[in-house]
This record gives sequence, structure tokens and C-alpha cells, in this order.
Amino acid sequence: MSHITKINLIVKDLDAMDAAAKRLGLELVRNQKTFKGFTTGRCDHALRVAGVPGTYEIGLAKRADGKGYELKWDGHMGAYGTAMPLYKAVGYGEPITFNKAASCAKLNDWYAATVAKKTMSRQGFRVTLTQQPGKVQVVCSK
Repeated sequence: MSHITKINLIVKDLDAMDAAAKRLGLELVRNQKTFKGFTTGRCDHALRVAGVPGTYEIGLAKRADGKGYELKWDGHMGAYGTAMPLYKAVGYGEPITFNKAASCAKLNDWYAATVAKKTMSRQGFRVTLTQQPGKVQVVCSK
């Protein structure tokens, strides 16, 4: 049985994902072709917890339509210990259910906020990003 599930996020900017990952204590490993979980998955790049070897990873796999990457991971709770550092980095609070896609909400928020910051900065805005309880606040000013 495969435990691999998709995360509801399309990544079109690898540099923004790299910046968001760093904010969360993750590192983007470009050109890593597999990601760790209970089972191994195929990918083009991977996210892993920086400085914590042996934990589960998130794979970034090219979408079939060629428009960006989809994220995949092993969200199964059977390997709670090896998955926990990743869950804590990408989610708000403790994961409570098996394959809960919402467990990656913090990663989704930081990626979206980083893309927004890049876009707004190009338009001349000063942008600050701040972690709030359960969300990322984006403040733009001229």
C-alpha cells in the first residue's frame, strides 16, 4: 500500500519555495530524484528538514501539464517519530489524522506569502511577512 499523497499546492517558483522552506527550517534540495517516507517516492526536487537526517521528506514532481510542480509526501502516521520533524516544520500544531493535507498549511502559507512579496516588491512596495497564529500576515506599504 502506498502512503504517498499530494499536497494541495502548485509550485511555479522554485526560488520562492526555497525562501519559504528556509523560513520553516527546511532546505530545498534541487535535482534530488527521490524523497523519503514509509515508501520512497519519485520527484525532481525535495524538501527536507535542515540538519535532521533520516526524517521524512516532501517531493516536488513536475506536473503532467508541465506547469510547475506538485508536492507529494508520506502523510501516514505509522512512522510518527520519523515524520514528526517534518510535520512540525510545515504545519500549525500537531497532526491529528492520517494523510491530513491540512498538516502542510504553514508551508502553503509561507510559499504564497513569499510569491506575493516578490510580486509586490517588483511594483515598488515595501513588504513584511510575519508569522501569526495559524497564518502568515503580509503587509505592503509605499
